[in-house]
Amino acid sequence: MSDQLTAAFYITKGGVGKTTSCAHIARALAREYDCETLAVDLAGQQNDLAMQFGLLEEIEATEEPAPVSAVFSDNWG
Repeated sequence: MSDQLTAAFYITKGGVGKTTSCAHIARALAREYDCETLAVDLAGQQNDLAMQFGLLEEIEATEEPAPVSAVFSDNWG
């Protein structure tokens, strides 16, 4: 049996703290419980998780932005 945990944050209303909650829980699991975490932001083009983890400048420096809406589109790649 795997010790994998999957969690999702979904509320259609914006500005209620989904990204912030997700980022804090992922970071706490990694720091406090030594868990490997993967946080995926499916919020279109905002790159909010990148901003939460201080990666926004690194992502913006890439040649082409890759929001999840682009990655899952028929024209990707």
